[in-house]
Amino acid sequence: MRVKAVFHGILSDWLGTEEVSLELAEGASLRSLMSRLRSKFSHRMPEQLWDPEREAFSRQVMAASQNQPLRDLETILQEGQEVHFFLLLAGG
Repeated sequence: MRVKAVFHGILSDWLGTEEVSLELAEGASLRSLMSRLRSKFSHRMPEQLWDPEREAFSRQVMAASQNQPLRDLETILQEGQEVHFFLLLAGG
């Protein structure tokens, strides 16, 4: 199945693209998508974006689809789904 990852803000600068379309196995999870993104962009990805213990993006990166946060890494993705990634920033 094909899934699109869309990167917002500084994430797109770091990764060198605003979006990428990937072929994943049917029934792939959010964690699987993140792992594929890590493999594809590891040469551009700052170390602090990846949490090796979770095998996923760090908690500083929020994933969302259809205007809803995706918090569970085992969420099953659907054909044609767009997953948007945002770097959470603090400040005021």
